[in-house]
Amino acid sequence: MLRDDSVRVAKKAVSDGIPVKLEVWPGMVHVFQIRGLSESRDAGRLSSALPRQPSNAFGSAVDRAILDSCDDHPKTHRGSDTPAQRIKDFMKNRAITMAAMIVTLVMAAACEAQLGQPRDVSFQSTLDRTEQFYMELLPMPFDGNKAHDLIIGLHGHGSTRKQFALDPRSECASFREFAGKYGMIAVSPDYRAPTSWMGPEAAADMVQLIKGLKAAYKINRVFLVGGSMGASSALTFAVLYPEQVDGVMAMNGLANHVEYENFQDAINGSFGANGRNVNEEKKKRSAEFHPEQLTMPVAFTVGGKDRSVPGDSVKRLYQKLKSMNRKVLMIEQPNGGHGTTRKDAMEALEFMIANAKPLKKNRK
Repeated sequence: MLRDDSVRVAKKAVSDGIPVKLEVWPGMVHVFQIRGLSESRDAGRLSSALPRQPSNAFGSAVDRAILDSCDDHPKTHRGSDTPAQRIKDFMKNRAITMAAMIVTLVMAAACEAQLGQPRDVSFQSTLDRTEQFYMELLPMPFDGNKAHDLIIGLHGHGSTRKQFALDPRSECASFREFAGKYGMIAVSPDYRAPTSWMGPEAAADMVQLIKGLKAAYKINRVFLVGGSMGASSALTFAVLYPEQVDGVMAMNGLANHVEYENFQDAINGSFGANGRNVNEEKKKRSAEFHPEQLTMPVAFTVGGKDRSVPGDSVKRLYQKLKSMNRKVLMIEQPNGGHGTTRKDAMEALEFMIANAKPLKKNRK
């Protein structure tokens, strides 16, 4: 925003009773905050100190790379003689950072391209005869005579099967990249979208879905991946049906429904449907109370400043599993919010598959 516009907006905000802080930095060029100067970093620290509302948005990889390049090359903003020279030096380093990022994105796209186009599939639930849906992505070229691992992506609160099949956000893109890299069959179900939190109906559909996929294809191992509600649901399904799951990767989820306070209308509606006792269902579906059921490798990602789905219960579950000598990984970003980067997602996924039980040639 231009200086004069900023002044006018600040004055209007004050007149409307809105708290506002305006600082004018004499001698600075337009959008100096991203130009790699010492003043850029100072301004960034100032803005980061302002109070913010929780958000489900995830930071831009490009923005993070720019800030990282400032940290990695302090001379670009502290060792040069003039602002103009410092900007020139920074742009050179930014070009290097962007080139490395492009190589990474190209490699990720190449892996994702090894999957075919998403196919929408429906089935009739044997529980209540309702029509349910999932999206399926097969590895290309697909050989039906060959055994494949199955990886299931569980969407977040308010979303549908389309999220892990189509969404470009880092959590979902990493799911597809990983599936393509290892030649997996990737499936993204509705599991009673949009807000089931793996209630009884959703869990019954999942059991039926896995059974149906094993009948249709030669399935080796089964992995569950999820984000937010999907991460919580993956943990819930794993403790309810551990024999069905060979590995879990949970991004920004929860492990304790008893203490969780958000989205209670949706959770109570799902867990308490058909006269069920909500409190009993919450405890039954809280992985923290059933760590002995998680016999498979489990990887968690957590943001230290996540207010949507705080990671406290997941961190406690991690410590319990660690004390039981289970194969478990925790990736925590102390300043992270409700989201997981591609780097962290891929690290967690690689841990999951590296520690899973070996492939069985004739498993179906």
